[in-house]
Amino acid sequence: MAWTNIANGDNTGDILNKINGIGAYLASATEIIENYQIPTSAWVNDSTYTDFPYKADIPFSACTPNHIPYVHFGIDQEISGSYIGATSGDGKVSIWSDKKESFIIPYILLFEGSDNI
Repeated sequence: MAWTNIANGDNTGDILNKINGIGAYLASATEIIENYQIPTSAWVNDSTYTDFPYKADIPFSACTPNHIPYVHFGIDQEISGSYIGATSGDGKVSIWSDKKESFIIPYILLFEGSDNI
């Protein structure tokens, strides 16, 4: 499922269908990791993103390059603007940061597919 926007002119039924579609998509997560601790030592120098020079690979055995990862950062990380990501790979989810810091990621979800939500 590709992300869908609620647009001006959508009636109540259209909006409800879109919300239900998003809920069904979120419920389709195939794998979940909860409360993952990122140690400071997980961050390595990386040149993928100029403004985010550190990358951490999170081991996730069920992950493949065909998964769509969703990383739910904690509130402190969300509002800091210091973190971006994520991409999926064989056995890992990768995230990027502008600093090396240890923290807990409340949860990481994997979805089947190759489109961003």
